[in-house]
Amino acid sequence: MTGKELTSPIGEVNFFNSKITTENISYHILTITCICNTLLLTLQYNLLAKTSTMDIALKKNQSFRLSVDLIDKLKQLAKRQNKSLNNYVETVLLDAAYHSPNATTLEAMQEAESDLMKHVEPLDMSSIEAMERSMGL
Repeated sequence: MTGKELTSPIGEVNFFNSKITTENISYHILTITCICNTLLLTLQYNLLAKTSTMDIALKKNQSFRLSVDLIDKLKQLAKRQNKSLNNYVETVLLDAAYHSPNATTLEAMQEAESDLMKHVEPLDMSSIEAMERSMGL
């Protein structure tokens, strides 16, 4: 006995030239699920393959001589951020190489280094209220 053919408002429902019935709908749903999963895995594989190829092509091994104390400190800092030593050092170097301060920050840095700031009373940081008072607020 064949199941009842399914219809939609625009007519019978077909999947790969096969009429979908109440009997075979589970099979077709499983087929569609498998096709979607295969496509998803293929996309993920392709993305990973492209990423790996790009990483290999764009990175180069380089050796540096650093003091033991500095390496230990870098390891501690990396561990605090749950990063490998290599990843932490790369992040710090990228930040130093590509993130320069904007004009406002540069102006504030120059002001802080100038004689203008030598005559400013230090802020009282014992509490928020004390800090506000020392700022004249």
